[in-house]
Amino acid sequence: MRNLNSRKIPIFVIISFYFLVSFSNKKEKNDWQVFKLNGEVKKIKEHSYNVINKFGILEKGTKYS
Repeated sequence: MRNLNSRKIPIFVIISFYFLVSFSNKKEKNDWQVFKLNGEVKKIKEHSYNVINKFGILEKGTKYS
């Protein structure tokens, strides 16, 4: 009888952990949802530039991909 009770606790812990993990996942947002781009958006562009620091003043440098 002791072996049966000792097995119930780990099985209960495993089952409860499974339910906690499976139901706690939140749906992640993609970039379209973050920027609130709903409707007929055809294209979105993003440009990246190097930053040049000239004596404490930041300036836009060369464009890179």
